[in-house]
Amino acid sequence: MTESVPAQEAPRRPAPGTKAPTGIPGVDEILGGGLPRGRPTLVIGDAGAGKTVFCLQALVNGATHSGEPGLYLSFEEDGGGLRRTVESFAWGGVPDDLHFHDALVGDDFESQGDFDLAGLLAILDHLCERHGISRIVLDGLDQLVGLLPDPVVREHETRKLLGWIRARDRTLILTGKALGDPAVLRFGLAGIEYGVDCVIRLERERSGGTVRRTFNVAKYRGSAHAENAYPYAITSKGIAVSYLASYVPDMNRAAGVLGTVPTGVYDLDEMLRGGLIRGSTTLLTGSPGTAKTTLSGIFIDAACRRGDRALMVLYDDYPDRVVANLRSIGLDLKSHVDNGLLRLEYIVSSASGPEQQVAVILNWIAEHGPACIVIDPLSALVRSGRNRFEIDAAEKLIQTLRARDITAVMTSLTDAENHETSASHISTVADTWIHLDYGIRSGERNRVLTIVKARGIGHSNKVRELVLGDDGVRLDKVYPLEQGMLIGGARIAREQQDFAQAREDRQSVADRLQRQAQDRLRLIDRIAQLSEELRQIDRVGNGGASDDDQH
Repeated sequence: MTESVPAQEAPRRPAPGTKAPTGIPGVDEILGGGLPRGRPTLVIGDAGAGKTVFCLQALVNGATHSGEPGLYLSFEEDGGGLRRTVESFAWGGVPDDLHFHDALVGDDFESQGDFDLAGLLAILDHLCERHGISRIVLDGLDQLVGLLPDPVVREHETRKLLGWIRARDRTLILTGKALGDPAVLRFGLAGIEYGVDCVIRLERERSGGTVRRTFNVAKYRGSAHAENAYPYAITSKGIAVSYLASYVPDMNRAAGVLGTVPTGVYDLDEMLRGGLIRGSTTLLTGSPGTAKTTLSGIFIDAACRRGDRALMVLYDDYPDRVVANLRSIGLDLKSHVDNGLLRLEYIVSSASGPEQQVAVILNWIAEHGPACIVIDPLSALVRSGRNRFEIDAAEKLIQTLRARDITAVMTSLTDAENHETSASHISTVADTWIHLDYGIRSGERNRVLTIVKARGIGHSNKVRELVLGDDGVRLDKVYPLEQGMLIGGARIAREQQDFAQAREDRQSVADRLQRQAQDRLRLIDRIAQLSEELRQIDRVGNGGASDDDQH
């Protein structure tokens, strides 16, 4: 065996009796805190399942965050290759307290008589005392033990190894190969799965063109643990398992005191009685070209103008093109990128499976810490709408965003024949659903917007015309008819016709009022004239009376 790093003073080991956290997202929650400290764990998986990544990640996190020096002893790969693997992930480099040693069994190896693991255990004792090792990985031990021809001897040596670990109170991870059926262990160590305290299975399966990896705890002696098979992905930050802990009620949310987040479109905020609920998920559905990306960009721009950090994830469309397109309606997203408030990311939907894509998005969220996020379009993640892998991944993403109180806007293409059916089938779990559509009339294609639902807030049930102009976006009222409605040029023409008719009606009323006033004046004049005539008649009558009558 070749030592890859110099000896150093042995650090103080953590107190025994507790679990050893792996620091791998989702894993410690499933394990109820971590691996059994001071006990052996077996990680089973076929080629490419991520056994080496799991082991390296647990050792790196142990050395970096838990103060537990680690030893990685490989019978299949040299120490230099393992160091390069660690450096290829975003783990901050190789910790000083992580030691690599290799014990490769060459093709020219020949066994001379019987042998056992006593020599290996003696070397492990020496290395552990020298470096103060708390965590050990034995990767590919079957390469060595499989050379023992007698199954009884293999089982005896296996038990000797497990006993050695327990006596020294060090956390051990063994790797095992699963060929074909993942439930069938091809480890070469008889009875090993019964002797260890914890068995973890990493499995891969393919559905159509999608590869799915699942994490399952098959056994955990003396500890409660989650028992289902949970999807996981391998990203630039290593393994991440999709696991959501039990929901903890938020009394502030229950009391409705979280407030609203403006959409950036004044008219839409009015329809939503102030905006979107903070920490909610909004689904924008519509056919291509109905301005889903435009409304999403306005939402992101409004968030950055408030000083909120934002993340915009684009599927199959380059960020620079989206920035250029949105500039046509007066949005300058580049300025937000330059000042660090906005992060624009791009995903090729066909390049990886849904769990992998969600894991990458969650990494970006962890790095940037956004208050608002846009996924455009979510239907690229959930392509078929019938694949359970895709739906599970999308729901996992939505639930994670809710748990972190991130206000999300996600777009989705709709079926050309059934316009109000979300292709992603996520409309049922979204808090708010805004639908965009086309209205075609009088040779014009115009956009319309409706709010299908908005949980927890009052909202308008009116259809509004969505107008994109050089000065931004506005929502105009449509012209209702007994059957259908008028939008676009037809609406404008009818409104102009109505305005002209109203002006004509007003003029007609004014003319009638003027004629009435003139008739009144003529009547007043006539009344005055008749009154004067009556006075004249009275005066003549009085002049013809006698003096006696007057006295």
